[in-house]
Amino acid sequence: EIAAEQENRQTDFTSAAAKEWYYATFKKSAEWQESSQKGKKLPEWNHPNVSKLGSTEFVEYPLKKAHSAYPITATDFSGKSLNVQETVRTAEASTSKIVFFKQPSGKIIVREFDYIPDWNYLNAKKFDIGNTSILGQQADFTGRVIVKNWKGDIINMAYYENGIAKMRGRKAGKSANLNPGTPIDNENCHEAEFCIWQQDCDLSIYGDGMVTYECTNWYNTGECWMEYWCDEGGDPCEVAGIGCHDEGG
Repeated sequence: EIAAEQENRQTDFTSAAAKEWYYATFKKSAEWQESSQKGKKLPEWNHPNVSKLGSTEFVEYPLKKAHSAYPITATDFSGKSLNVQETVRTAEASTSKIVFFKQPSGKIIVREFDYIPDWNYLNAKKFDIGNTSILGQQADFTGRVIVKNWKGDIINMAYYENGIAKMRGRKAGKSANLNPGTPIDNENCHEAEFCIWQQDCDLSIYGDGMVTYECTNWYNTGECWMEYWCDEGGDPCEVAGIGCHDEGG
């Protein structure tokens, strides 16, 4: 079983190859330039997660940012109502990752994953989810995952329970099936309000490393909105908005 798992995880797309592609190709691309946060976020190159999803190889890193911002709801999906202190602890423990997906065609797609844990899961992990991933072999994450492109546009929002996608989220007014203000009479859907909690840090980039310092306390920006969440699964490839099978389709 161990040998089979190791064989399954073999990949030619190494962490060194991903890092070289980032500096030699991606950083010179229009996609990199389009981000308002370019130069203000950087992968933590010393902590790669290298594996495969179907025929698509990937390398995942923690992502350091000068400005960390996560939408958090007053009552998480486990039913826990969060006070201000618990909301701040949730924001502090939330984490961002960057993933380089290499498809069989050779095309590389960049995605950012924000992990916002449910309170009970966070407690069980002793308030440290730095190693969590929905792409790992032993994925057990419970909470919301927000998938974005490099520029910051949202690709997907999914709720995971024990590592399995259970629901998908959509901002009110952004869904073709649900209109803002329309009561949700479908028992498989519900709505919730989310507000951005943010922390700002000064940073210094040296070579391929980054140091953050003099960070503010986490604060509510006042930017809030309603979201609809409905029962809908999907594998990590669908959540990431890419193809991971055969020729990447």
